[in-house]
Amino acid sequence: MTILVGYNASKESEGALREAAVAARARQVPLHLLFFHVHAPGDSMQQVERELHQGEELQANLNAIGEQLRDSGIEVETELRHGLKTQVADTLLEIADDIDAQMIVLGWRPRSRVTEAVLGGIAREVLRKTHRPVLSVPLDPEHR
Repeated sequence: MTILVGYNASKESEGALREAAVAARARQVPLHLLFFHVHAPGDSMQQVERELHQGEELQANLNAIGEQLRDSGIEVETELRHGLKTQVADTLLEIADDIDAQMIVLGWRPRSRVTEAVLGGIAREVLRKTHRPVLSVPLDPEHR
């Protein structure tokens, strides 16, 4: 079994990655690190080209994070996906099924009820749709 962590280099996901690493080490299971690069619908060709270049940089950063985790004794697989924000939760759940994830780890930032209702929330959608355990890691209060 594997622990799946959603990561996007935000402060929220940094906390999720730390907790996922602790859980993987404690359970002696591999960690699957997913970076989902979000782009907007209707992006211009110039924007798409910039994002492709940025994707190469993201992959290099993701590889470096993977190496750090391996150096600390954690077996890790990294994966970079691209898509719309509306695809993030379903992609996480699809990967969780594919790898038979023992647990999904996500970071989140507390928001007002109005903001949450309007924007939705990836963590909330994952919690609503999955049968797997989810560790939802709130943003550290000193970083809010």
